[in-house]
Amino acid sequence: MLDIKPPLRARGVRRATAATRNQLLTRARKHVTSLLHMTCTPAATAETLDAVFFALSDRTRRGLLERLRGAEETAGALAQGFAVTRPAVSRHLRILREAELVVERRRGRERVYTLSPAHLAAATAWLDAYRVFWTARLRDLRDLVESLPDDDEPPAPARTPTTRNKRRTR
Repeated sequence: MLDIKPPLRARGVRRATAATRNQLLTRARKHVTSLLHMTCTPAATAETLDAVFFALSDRTRRGLLERLRGAEETAGALAQGFAVTRPAVSRHLRILREAELVVERRRGRERVYTLSPAHLAAATAWLDAYRVFWTARLRDLRDLVESLPDDDEPPAPARTPTTRNKRRTR
């Protein structure tokens, strides 16, 4: 457990109550925990991968992640530029939060969202095993195509079925 002490009190500043001090400590622990999550890649559990791939399955959520890649933004700023309502963007952000792809913090009345790439790294690590598989398979396909004999003649044109314009007579 982290032992974070509140800063010394300046002159003329009101003394913080125990509840306020606990809120500050809780907020500081959350920030330290989110920083640790950003630097340490978690093990890819089935639940983590399911949540990440579900979150990435929607175009709007991928767009939100793209916008957060550059810098943190408020929920209102994120909602601009999408052809969905603000409540819909809020639901998308909730799904991204549940997948732990974004971190939400309050700044006054606003909610500020930041990209948290730790679970994206876990999904990338899981996909890397399959990337090796497909590289080998594509190499085998290339070898097969190169082993086929070269034909100097162009392929024959495909035959199209003819239609009958004559009437049947009985």
